[in-house]
This record gives sequence, structure tokens and C-alpha cells, in this order.
Amino acid sequence: MGRTSPRAGFSLVELAVVLVIIGLIVGGVLKGQELIQSAQLNAVQTDANKIRTAINTFQNKYVALPGDLSNPSEVIDSDIDFSGDGNGDGRIGGDRTDSDAEAVQAWVHLAASGLIGQIDTEALNGSDLTAGNGFEGSVGGFYSLGQGLGRSGADIDFQSVSNSEIWLMLGRHDTDRMANDRPVLPADQAAELDRKTDDGDPSSGTLRGDWFNAGNDESSCMDTGAAKEDTNYNIGGGSCALALQL
Repeated sequence: MGRTSPRAGFSLVELAVVLVIIGLIVGGVLKGQELIQSAQLNAVQTDANKIRTAINTFQNKYVALPGDLSNPSEVIDSDIDFSGDGNGDGRIGGDRTDSDAEAVQAWVHLAASGLIGQIDTEALNGSDLTAGNGFEGSVGGFYSLGQGLGRSGADIDFQSVSNSEIWLMLGRHDTDRMANDRPVLPADQAAELDRKTDDGDPSSGTLRGDWFNAGNDESSCMDTGAAKEDTNYNIGGGSCALALQL
């Protein structure tokens, strides 16, 4: 019988080539994930600019803020039977997700005017604002808007800011509180966005990170080792909802 030849193994050069190829594949995957994350975070600022432009355009055209407009059926060219009129006081009032609030009708006015296309106008008109009928965020959750960051009758606000400014909030829904201030992205990603667009501090500037009644636990948005007025993002495992000043 003939003698079988020993099976040849990989040479060092072949093994090196394989390792290089594996490294390139892993590096490409990680870089791709980084690019996707960066694009999603940039989309948050793009969304805010889009909403800001829509509100300014509406105000210039109708000489009133969306939601606060007192006669939408008379001046907005739309087939929508608006569920309520604003009081014309120059503010976008009411709870951010409550069907009766100017803050919810604001989205209906913007969509009915053709200034924002991501809203299901028919579904939202006369209904509470939810992820299903509202402006969804690229990182999850949905946007709400209103004066300041409080809520009617709330004993704890997202953060204390002036009610003279309009703020967007991006987060998941809390049906018990008629708000969308539950966390929507990891704190390290919120910190990255804040550094890019504002001052990097979750408790100051035009971009804030927090979530309602987070408490002193590992999942809170802010670093629990510091006071709330002088703190950092809890990048070791925290999560955040976002607020952006318009």
C-alpha cells in the first residue's frame, strides 16, 4: 500500500494574511457602526432645525405661533376640522402630549400648513401625542414641544428652565404623566451630541440631558456623584431623554 502524505498546514505568511483580513472586516464593521451612530445623532440636530424653521415660517405667515393660533380653520388652507383653537396669548401652552393642549395642536397646525411632513395629521387631531402619530426621533422616541420643560401640576420638572422659551423634548412616552421624558439613548451618546452642538453639560445650555425622577441610580442620565447644577453625563451606563431649546 502507498504511504499517505502528511496534510500540509498553513504557513506563517498565510496565517498572517488571514489575520489581516479578519482585522479589516472587524474594523470595517466597527467603523460602520460608528458612522451609523454619528448619523443618527446628527439627525437629532437636523430634526430640531427643521422644526425650528417650520415654527418660524408658520409665525411669519400667520402672525401667531402654531397651536396658539386662535382661528386655524379660517386661515389654514386644509380639510382638517381642527379640534380646538388657541387662545392667542403668544405662548404654546398646555401639557406636551395632551389632546386638548396647544402643544399638541401645534403639530397639527404645522402639518396642516404643509410645513412638516412626518405627522399623521388626521390621527393626531383631537388625540394625545404618541410615537404612533407624532414626529419620531431618529434615535427612537418622539418629539414634543412647549414653553419651558415643566408640566401642569407636576411636582418635578425635567429641568428648571425659563418658560419664556420654546423647548423640544425627545424621549419615550410616560402615559401616567402626559409627557415623553423617559430615556431614549445612552448617556455617552447624549454627551457626544451635547459636545458637538452645545456645551457638553447636561444641566446647562440649549441642549439638556435628563429623565424624570431618575434618582440616584446607575441608569440615571447625570453623574450621581455630583450636584445636579454642576454635573456630567453618566457615561458609565446611564440613559437620557433630550431637551433642545428652539
